[in-house]
Amino acid sequence: MEAWPDDFRCPITLEVMTDPVIIPSGHTFERRSIQRWLDGGHLTCPVTNLPLPPSPPLIPNHALRRLISAVSPSAAAAAAPVSVPSEGGAPARREAAPAAQPASPVPELLRLAKSGAAGRREVLALLARCREGRQELCRIPGVVSVLTGAARSGNARAIEQALLVLIWICSESNELALEAIKLEAFQLCEALVNDDNCKIAKNAVELARTLEKA
Repeated sequence: MEAWPDDFRCPITLEVMTDPVIIPSGHTFERRSIQRWLDGGHLTCPVTNLPLPPSPPLIPNHALRRLISAVSPSAAAAAAPVSVPSEGGAPARREAAPAAQPASPVPELLRLAKSGAAGRREVLALLARCREGRQELCRIPGVVSVLTGAARSGNARAIEQALLVLIWICSESNELALEAIKLEAFQLCEALVNDDNCKIAKNAVELARTLEKA
């Protein structure tokens, strides 16, 4: 479904993942899909095309799986193994059931974002990646103030995520862009454009450009 952020989707099948695993390239895939890719003789990352080591480890992405499970328990349940009859009377093997695409995650992501749970800024960033999520974020009172505050006083990851969400919601709403300007977001960008963290500097430049259009 369009409402699901790309982070939740397997880059191979584009379906919401139920058993996400990380390969040595750092990218996450649905276990069944990447295993099928590797079993087909491919020794490169499907996303970057960079070479992978022989028999690359598939490391469970527990954080992403927990988030998907919190947003939609039906997605996590789809990963539960089911019996598949085998030929010749051999013991049945166990496979994960095909993933049924769950409903929009936006309502549950909004609940997590408002609850103050750990990883709230990451949840906000996921919301901002889809249009429905951006529209809902724009309706949250004080969201610009929260994000500009995080961009001023958070750690590097918090600053990067806060700037990114500000870019998306200010692109979506001219009213929020003007509110960000009143909260001295331009001055914030000026202070961050030369940051040693290239992602922070890049996001600061992009936010300034977005605000210039308001």
